[in-house]
Amino acid sequence: MGTGDMRRETESLRQARDDLVAQLKHRTEELERVNKALRAEIAERERAEGQREHLLKRQERYANLLRKAGNRLEKRVARRTAELADANAALEEEIAERRLAQEGLEAERRRLFSVLNMLPGFVLLRAGDSTIRFANHRFLDIFGDPAGRPCYAVMRGRDTPCDVCYAAEVMQTGEPREWIWTNVRGRDYHVWAYPFAQSDEPRLVLELAVDITERRELEREILEISREEQRRIGRDLHDVLGQNLAGISFLSKALSQRLAAASSPQADQAAEISNLVSETVAQTRAISRGLCPVELSEGGLKNALEEMAAGVEEVFGISCDFECGLAAAFGRIVATHLYRITQEAVNNATRHAHPKHVWITLAEKGGGVVLTVRDDGAGLPDDAAAKGGMGLRIMKYRADIIGASLDVRRRPEGGTVAVCTLPAERADGRQ
Repeated sequence: MGTGDMRRETESLRQARDDLVAQLKHRTEELERVNKALRAEIAERERAEGQREHLLKRQERYANLLRKAGNRLEKRVARRTAELADANAALEEEIAERRLAQEGLEAERRRLFSVLNMLPGFVLLRAGDSTIRFANHRFLDIFGDPAGRPCYAVMRGRDTPCDVCYAAEVMQTGEPREWIWTNVRGRDYHVWAYPFAQSDEPRLVLELAVDITERRELEREILEISREEQRRIGRDLHDVLGQNLAGISFLSKALSQRLAAASSPQADQAAEISNLVSETVAQTRAISRGLCPVELSEGGLKNALEEMAAGVEEVFGISCDFECGLAAAFGRIVATHLYRITQEAVNNATRHAHPKHVWITLAEKGGGVVLTVRDDGAGLPDDAAAKGGMGLRIMKYRADIIGASLDVRRRPEGGTVAVCTLPAERADGRQ
């Protein structure tokens, strides 16, 4: 091999070595990059494995918590199920008891309605809208089938509610009430109204009414006989005894004057006799007016009450005012009862209350009449209404006779007030 060939061979080997070194360097760098990436992947896998183990531990802890919570929930559900079962059993027992009670109530209601149907008076159950929810046989015989109509249409033939409705007052106050009612045929009924509660319906009002027309006619006849007898006695006192006493008074006065002129020692005795006779004449006239006040007073009830007021001031020394706002007079029967009611109220005040002032008022209201007697005395005793003294009962009875209502109560400012209200439908006793 020549020198040139050796040189070329050497150059070729050096070139091959340089290429190999370059390739080795490149491969080394490539392996270093791969190794670095591998180490990074291993580190990442180690981190992921650590996270996985952490997640597994958390999952296991959560599973334990869920298992414990599930156990507690199962116990609570079991306990609650048992409680609900007990409550359901108690509820079923209560429903059974209520069903029995309801059946008993229905039976009692049927018995009640059966009794109401046998009563001689009419009975109805009135709702808050005035419709009639129940009517007994007697009611149906008198007024017919209500057919869902309000009571004022069925019983009074009205298109609108009554101006004064006592049943509505019972509904509002829950307090019983009684009154006298006259239907369109002129029949008088004593009506009692009571609140009637039912478990399955709103509160109703039970009205019971008894026909008292014949009884009132008999009472009127008895009172008329009594009034006639009083009038007869009053006329006899006024016309016979009064005139005789007046004559005796005149003669005794003349005798007293003659004895005095003759200087007789009996002149004083004669004068005393004359005075006693004069007082007896005045007392006789007062008694006659008391027995028949309205007839003997020319102006009727108004003048009779004026005389009563004047007599209160004269006899008892108590100021008594009378005010009358009526445009017409009354018939004898109504006037007499109103006078007697006033007389009893005034007597109660003067005898028991020791007032300084008494007021008597007679006025018209809504076509009716209102009589008011009030005083500023000690007031009505708290138990007076409950005891119901004879005077109050007589006043109430007289008010019932003429179809009026009577309310006697204490005044908030002191004293007593008695209010007698004669409704428009009962004011036909006026002239």
